[in-house]
Amino acid sequence: MAITDKLEDFVEQSIVRITGQKNEEVTDIQLSAQSQRGLDWFCFFLSDILNGVDSFLTVYLAGKNWQPQQIGFALSASSFTTMISQIPIGAIVDSVRNKQALITLGVVVIPITAIIFAFWPLFWLVVLGQIMLGIVEPMFCPAISAISLGLVGQTHLGTRIGRNQAYGAAGNVVSAVVMGLLGYYVSTQSIFFFVVGISVPALISLSCIRRHEINYERSRAAKQCVNGMTVFTYRQLLVHIFHDRRLLIFFSCVILFHFGNASMLPNMVQAVARDHSPGASSVFLSACVAVTQFVSASLAAWVGRRADVWGRKPLLLVGWAAVPIRGFACILTRNPILLASVEILDGIAAAVYAVVIVLVVADLAHNTGRFNLLLGVLSVSSGLGYTLSNSITGIIVQRFGFNYGYMVLSTFGTAGFILLRFAMPETLLVSNTII
Repeated sequence: MAITDKLEDFVEQSIVRITGQKNEEVTDIQLSAQSQRGLDWFCFFLSDILNGVDSFLTVYLAGKNWQPQQIGFALSASSFTTMISQIPIGAIVDSVRNKQALITLGVVVIPITAIIFAFWPLFWLVVLGQIMLGIVEPMFCPAISAISLGLVGQTHLGTRIGRNQAYGAAGNVVSAVVMGLLGYYVSTQSIFFFVVGISVPALISLSCIRRHEINYERSRAAKQCVNGMTVFTYRQLLVHIFHDRRLLIFFSCVILFHFGNASMLPNMVQAVARDHSPGASSVFLSACVAVTQFVSASLAAWVGRRADVWGRKPLLLVGWAAVPIRGFACILTRNPILLASVEILDGIAAAVYAVVIVLVVADLAHNTGRFNLLLGVLSVSSGLGYTLSNSITGIIVQRFGFNYGYMVLSTFGTAGFILLRFAMPETLLVSNTII
């Protein structure tokens, strides 16, 4: 027990040094340390699980001599399923009180798909596994965001989301190193067994969050009134979406962001895999993920705090600008070391995106009672961009080469930055009337 406590204290102190904040910062809403630590560590272990399946699947399939178009199709199967599942799942998260139960279901499904990939890497089985992931993975972002909002309220949501991202990114760094070593010294197949094992502490951490401390109405951004809480009907929400130009503009910016960003790293990995062994490409991928997540972990909590001071838009512009710059850098070099260094830009974009978009949606969903449903709509936008990025870029790369693929990605990333800069207004002022 003493060793476990020392390990936890060491990791806790390391993250505090990176983020500059402690668990006790959220003070005016009565929370137990157990719930806060449970959410912290669940974000840490969940990142390990998702990182193993999502990031290293490309390397694994490339080592099985899959063609870029086949890999792109398999990845698109997950993203397309995710896209059509997001809105219903967002509505479910809004209506279900026991959000931990939904998350538990998702965590259980992921190791099942990992076993399928490890033992039966056949095309249609992999596609089936990706579809399963596409159904359960959309639960995590809205459910974790809802738990965070229900625990701390909108006043401290930026701090809490920043902390979630910091722990998640720290988990990604650890998993990237461990999985990279497993892929190089053992096999890429062993990575999926690691995913199965790490699911256990993830479920234990989730069980530490005390359900009675999560305010259900606050978790869905419902409006307090004399007669209780008011919640938008689905028709009212639909009218709200189409009448609030900020929502339409922001969702369009998200589509363009993911079109430019989603297939960037898979293309880099495939390019390295063609010139080197699958083991070397595993090390390259782990280095890229480690760089990205270390930068993201270092910035996430700071981004959460600055978003409440500077506003959302300045930080969003920094994140969106990183996408086309990264794409053009990939055109200029094929050196694995330089490419891994370029992932610093991805870390900046990841920190901004993961933290600020949740805050923007919370701003725009204020008093609707449909916070998680709007997160689902946002995720549909990201899923559409992700699907288009993988499928279209996969075809372009196979026919014309990687540089043309990077050019297309950079073009759409630039379009997203321009739209965000000149059309999207600031949303912070809307959130001054807090829940």
